[in-house]
Amino acid sequence: MYTSDTVGSYYKEGQYNFLDQEGDSLKRFDMYTLIKAFPDETLKCYPEVLIYDATENQWYLFSDKERKSINQLLENGFFKIISNTIV
Repeated sequence: MYTSDTVGSYYKEGQYNFLDQEGDSLKRFDMYTLIKAFPDETLKCYPEVLIYDATENQWYLFSDKERKSINQLLENGFFKIISNTIV
């Protein structure tokens, strides 16, 4: 389990790259989840999930429900892992 001493720290949960038929990146998103190393009361002002659009250099708020929906799609074989560099 990963812990942090910084309130509001996030863990990079995944990186999703959408490729064209030649394998070139069209769009890339990184998903970050809030590290729960502190009581919920301390963290209630922080969003649970953040999405970073690396293509546009833009951050988005995301809900835990939406994150679970994406993970469910991935578990059902919606994607192919090209490489996994997240430790």
